[in-house]
Amino acid sequence: MSERIANLDVLRGFALLGLPLMNIIVFSMPFGAYLNPMAYAGDSALNHVVFSFLFVFADQKFMNLFCLLFGASIALLAEKLIQKKGAAAGSFYGRMVLLLMIGVCHFWFIWEGDILMFYAIVGMVSFLFYRLPASVLGTLAAIALAGSVWLHWQSDVDLDSMPPEAAQEIINFYHPSSEHTETYRQAMLGCYSDVMGATSRSEGSESEETPEFFMFLLHFLCAVLLKIAGLMWLGMALYKSGLLQGRKPAATYKRLAISSLSVGYVITVATLYSNYAADWHFNHFFEYSLALTTIGSIAISIGYMALINLSLIRTLNSPLQRWLSPVGKMALTNYLTQSIVCALLFYGYGFGLWGELNRLQLMLIALTIGLFQIGLSTLWLRVFAQGPVEWLWRSVNQLKLSPILAQR
Repeated sequence: MSERIANLDVLRGFALLGLPLMNIIVFSMPFGAYLNPMAYAGDSALNHVVFSFLFVFADQKFMNLFCLLFGASIALLAEKLIQKKGAAAGSFYGRMVLLLMIGVCHFWFIWEGDILMFYAIVGMVSFLFYRLPASVLGTLAAIALAGSVWLHWQSDVDLDSMPPEAAQEIINFYHPSSEHTETYRQAMLGCYSDVMGATSRSEGSESEETPEFFMFLLHFLCAVLLKIAGLMWLGMALYKSGLLQGRKPAATYKRLAISSLSVGYVITVATLYSNYAADWHFNHFFEYSLALTTIGSIAISIGYMALINLSLIRTLNSPLQRWLSPVGKMALTNYLTQSIVCALLFYGYGFGLWGELNRLQLMLIALTIGLFQIGLSTLWLRVFAQGPVEWLWRSVNQLKLSPILAQR
């Protein structure tokens, strides 16, 4: 495998192992706890310390990097398909349709926080741009990301002008009441149908969503989709420039890491401070915090990418590469496995730990999952050529069984 592919695998493994640090919150607490430290166990000092740490170093950072790398994989796959002189578009869209189906199954049967559906849909659009030069892709990315930030800045919600039930539903999304949380907890500790029924509605809501809440979510979703598109196009641009693959001099990555991380951390820490100064007020968070953290988190994600590539340049066959590359090669399998493990740990049809653990304990579980995935991925790829879900995905797309055993 070429060095540039190895770099992408390492970056993908790093991004994937960071995802559970935040995703595990949604599995084990009300969704509002992902956004707001006051939403659950708000009187615990430890809760605020761990939340603040993750807000600065993890929140959106690994998700952004994962999305960048998906964009890079689109450009890489387009190159490979063109070299084979086959029906590049047909093969690619076949893959995306299958990924969409996997995402739908993941969403409906395991976890409502699926990202694969968004990746597949935005990926289909992004493939249309694979021939564009890096400069044009970068410009498109900047426009999309600016649009996402602008939508967040325009998300002022006038709760006072809404019907009381609509206002309360929106508030519960961000800072649920104790009664609301208890209703949701009972559902999450129930049987499989109870869990899936609760997660398919507003958390803990016994009634249909109000039109105001639907529009609030639609506005939020549009901002997220623009961000995903912008990150994918940025990933394609960075791939075409050679920056993602470690083709630039070490000095370039050093400068990029210092500048990106400095800007990103200043914005993120300032945003964290402003949220606490505003007592995590709903309007402050959705008008200002989301927009600022979008900017700060992207800068930090780019800084992480630069640091990883700098490490790979300076130390060939480093432990970092040996540990992370197998995880990145099995990214789809490992992503789905994380959801299955968390669902079994926290939902009622498994061990039923929903609401029982604090943020520090959850972070330690997320790190433990990562260690197991490093070990299992390494052992698996000693025997097999790719992960089981990757093998199935490729075989179905090609309408023939792909080689499964690793070449000796």
